[in-house]
Amino acid sequence: MRKLLAEPAIQHEVFRAHAMAQDQLTAAIAARTGTAVTDLYPQIVASVVSAGLGTAMTRWVQHPSGSLVDLLRDVFDQIRAGLPEPR
Repeated sequence: MRKLLAEPAIQHEVFRAHAMAQDQLTAAIAARTGTAVTDLYPQIVASVVSAGLGTAMTRWVQHPSGSLVDLLRDVFDQIRAGLPEPR
């Protein structure tokens, strides 16, 4: 994975795919919350979700022995709890 992401052309495609997914997630959040896509709220929520996913995936790539699903649950549990003090 690291070698793949070291290639500039692949980095560009990953960034492009991420931006498209972010736009789609923002649109889905806006529709569900009754807000406009241009409102700050759906953009913030989409960014937080994206950051959580990215953090979990990066950590899992570095330490693949654990469960990605469990790691995602932990990340989003902490976000849902308002990012409590570190354990």
